Amino acid sequence: MTETLVMVDPGFLGEYGIGKWGRSYWSSAINHGVAQIAGVCKAHGVGVHLMDLRCYPSYDEFEKEIKKRREKWYAITCRTVDVPVVENIIAIIRRQKPDAKIVVGGIHVNLVPGIYAADNRIDHVFLGEADITMPQLLADPGKFSKIVKGEIPVIDDIPFEDIDIYDYDKSTSFTLYGGIVKAPMIPVITSRGCVYNCKFCQPAERILYGSRYRQKSVARIMEEIKRIAENHEFNSIMFYDDCILGQKKILHELLEKLAAFKKIEIMLQGRADNICQWGDEIRKLKDYGLKAVIVGFESGSQRILDFIGKGTTVEQNMLAGEILHKSGIKIVGNFMIGLPTEQKDEMDATALLAEKIRPTIASCSFYSPMPGSHIYDYCNDNELIIEKNFERLSRDPRKPKIKMVDYAFANTILPRIVGSRFNNRFVKKLVGYAYKNMNRGILREAMTRLYNKVAK
Repeated sequence: MTETLVMVDPGFLGEYGIGKWGRSYWSSAINHGVAQIAGVCKAHGVGVHLMDLRCYPSYDEFEKEIKKRREKWYAITCRTVDVPVVENIIAIIRRQKPDAKIVVGGIHVNLVPGIYAADNRIDHVFLGEADITMPQLLADPGKFSKIVKGEIPVIDDIPFEDIDIYDYDKSTSFTLYGGIVKAPMIPVITSRGCVYNCKFCQPAERILYGSRYRQKSVARIMEEIKRIAENHEFNSIMFYDDCILGQKKILHELLEKLAAFKKIEIMLQGRADNICQWGDEIRKLKDYGLKAVIVGFESGSQRILDFIGKGTTVEQNMLAGEILHKSGIKIVGNFMIGLPTEQKDEMDATALLAEKIRPTIASCSFYSPMPGSHIYDYCNDNELIIEKNFERLSRDPRKPKIKMVDYAFANTILPRIVGSRFNNRFVKKLVGYAYKNMNRGILREAMTRLYNKVAK
């Protein structure tokens, strides 16, 4: 196959968007979906050229580059917050390349495929996973209709991501939370799908990946890490997987093998109930290099935890914090306020929970009604949505999202949560102000280093 595919990464909006490559973790993070499709296509003899919008100072410069290109195929990935950016990208490509073949995919496209199928500028709308079907589409597009449904792969069998379509060393020179683990930090995906039913997320993930959770084998994960180590230096790994802490046997074996391979620091995501299942055994993971766990505590109200389908209890949240502190593992706590039906006393309960747990880093999101989730449907059905511009649907605490939420009160709760590591009220307020007004990546690193030095 001699085709060359141009893959367009729309980057991230706002402080992480166009022209911002190399400034922070998120403005330099690779898109694993893009890297995966690049790896698959190259394994089938397809050339791949990446155009990352973050690397262009303006849309004008991006358009100049499009004008120079000679390739026929353009593939664009789209998250919900990327919608206006992707609209600009499609318009530019079609304006400069009237005969080009444009393929769109990604989570947002999977949630509203009809909108993209009705767009005459788009040639193919890709649903599901592209590992098997994208090379087939490029080889023989006449066999496919406008809507292309990807075949579900066995993830241990697919080619590895082509991480080097990005400036990987620059990307990994940043860590997710500066001061917690050492740079360079490599991100690794260990599974697809999710076994949980959080209503602020599902069923979007199952629409994209199907109903079955698929875990990579330890051998596959280790091979991927060793391949990266052949060409890139790193001191830490971030495992992006909502379920891995619940896979006790696999995680224990993986970290044991990693410790034997290379002395590194590890950060991963986990749930309070999973941490409680580990109990004091989690100390063994610390011996293997586990430095920090990002925990979605979400709320200090049991009614809210039940409303969002979290499947955890306030007691488990507290116990998880105690277990991690006792084991010497740092906690990155994620909390959410501004949910539909949430009352002031329930927001206060979340602040109290954060103040009792006192995570190394506390992140507080204001709920955003993202399409594809059960809570979005609830908000839409009850006409609660204020912000309908997808570009503004971030978890940013500066913007009201839904009706019936007292955002003035929520903004008094915010400093207590993000400053929960500190006892001083003035410091809490200062941290809250900075959280709302500073570059988030820079602030997180500054806060982490401050916590490590002065917090008791």
